[in-house]
Amino acid sequence: MGTPALHPTPPDNGRKFVNAVISELSTLWPELKLVTGRPRHPQSQGAVERLNGVIQDKLKIWMHENMTSKWSVGVHFVQWQINISEHETIKTSPFKVMFGIEPKVGQASTVIPPNMLVNIRTEEYLDTILQNEAEVGGLMEAPQFAEARQLAAAGQEKNALRMTRRAIHLLSALEVGDNATLKVPEFDHGPSDSKNLLVVVLQRDEDLYQVGCREGRITTWYTAADMDPVKEKLLTPDEVPDVEMALRTAVTRYTGGQGYVKCACKTNCTTSRCSCTKKLLKCNSRCHPGRSCSNI
Repeated sequence: MGTPALHPTPPDNGRKFVNAVISELSTLWPELKLVTGRPRHPQSQGAVERLNGVIQDKLKIWMHENMTSKWSVGVHFVQWQINISEHETIKTSPFKVMFGIEPKVGQASTVIPPNMLVNIRTEEYLDTILQNEAEVGGLMEAPQFAEARQLAAAGQEKNALRMTRRAIHLLSALEVGDNATLKVPEFDHGPSDSKNLLVVVLQRDEDLYQVGCREGRITTWYTAADMDPVKEKLLTPDEVPDVEMALRTAVTRYTGGQGYVKCACKTNCTTSRCSCTKKLLKCNSRCHPGRSCSNI
């Protein structure tokens, strides 16, 4: 099949490629196309974090019930429970989708047919049967695999249709000049900053929208799913300054907070070497704990 000529570059919230490596790849491989996704896109990213969150929650319960701090032991039991539990979308367990049968434990986990298991009374008899491969039934037939895969595929298709109908019902197209509140990811606002930002639609390109606020135009283009329409005309495109900025910068300027800016100065924060003083911000509780400061 050959090496794919399309490579997705990681977003800024994951491990970044070294710029020199990307430049070298482009030079040595002219046909290579680099595709950069939108940072922290909720529909395509965060799946690993969400799964890790589920595992962490279940692991906490296991450690509490067993009164132990050995999470490395409990993670095996937690992962096993997730693999054998029925999934809401595929209507069966991930284990059955993978192997075509429900999980078995003990003697049932062997390849010995069930009608022979009832006659086993001693360990020696079990060893004899296992050594004689001619008496042991073959592996599971392919139709059992196909049935499990078809059930999972049908569940995924049904769930996809349900989500599509829900999106069409809830999401309405926005036009230029419409007002909306933009949901600010938790990574882009400080502890005291607003979680929503009032914006107005400036341009539309199919399903993507460029929006602006009273501080300027946001560099990232968003979908209708990222915004909640506002009926009132609280902001017009003419009120948006002709300057582009990141969403984090716009939120910080809108709320008057300082976002994630902090310093670790060992002096009194009176010079421009202090990151807070340089940006005309006051030091906060996260700056140089236990040290005196003149910039408060």
